[in-house]
Formats: sequence, structure tokens, C-alpha cells
Amino acid sequence: MSTNIEKILIILLLAWAVVSSTIAANYYLKYNSCVKDLEAFDRKTISVNILIDYGNGSKTWFNNTIVSRNSTLFSVLLSISKVNYTSGAYGIFINSINGVSNKVTGKNCGYYWMWYYYDKESKKWVMGPVGVDKWKLSEGDILKVVYQQVKW
Repeated sequence: MSTNIEKILIILLLAWAVVSSTIAANYYLKYNSCVKDLEAFDRKTISVNILIDYGNGSKTWFNNTIVSRNSTLFSVLLSISKVNYTSGAYGIFINSINGVSNKVTGKNCGYYWMWYYYDKESKKWVMGPVGVDKWKLSEGDILKVVYQQVKW
């Protein structure tokens, strides 16, 4: 009788070994597939930090925002906020962000949305040299869009 029990236990042990090895192999293959997908995702995306400064002390940071490598500052603004804009001969002109609109306050002055990038070498904010729709983002960019008084 004990030999039959031993045979049954051996068969159960072998079955358990086969099933657990199959499950482990399956999870290993799924893990490798996920790693490959993640590596492909990393090649297609970058991480940027964006600040929206409403000019009244209220600021919102969007840190480590993952975007596609071909993104512009404008495309990211559209994804993180409600933007009203006008498209013209010189590109996109932002009229409002999250309900805060441009306004003329006097002769030759008003409040408008301006954008800046952080220059890591000089450690200073630099006004954007092109429109928000023309600025291609790079890995690690730090940008801000500020509602501020402009005189002309």
C-alpha cells in the first residue's frame, strides 16, 4: 500500500513541477515582452516640466510630463490645460489659458500670455524665441507660460 501512496505522491509532485514551471515560463515571457514595450515607449517619449503662472501668485507645475518626441510646447499646453488661441501668419497666438484671458489695460500695454524656457547653463529664464507651436520639446526641458504685463 505504501508503494502506491509513494507513486501517487511522486506523480503529484511531478505534475506540480510541470505546472509551476509552465506558469513561471509564461510570466517570464510576459515580463520580457513588457520590458521591450517599455523600451520602445522610452524611445518615442520624453519628459518635460511645465509651469503655468497665472500672474497673481497662483502657479501650477506639470512635472515629469511624458510627451511624444515630436511635441511642441503648444501641443502639450493643449493636453494639460484649456487653451483658447488664434492661428495667424506668425503661428499660434494664445488668447487665454484656463479662462484667464489677454486684456488691454491702457495705451500700449496689456496682460498677455508669454512663454520662457530655463537655460541650464546660465541658470536663467529666457523668453521663447519663437511661437509656442514652433518650439520643439527636448528631454528634460523646463518651460513656463506666464500671464504678465506687456508694454509695446
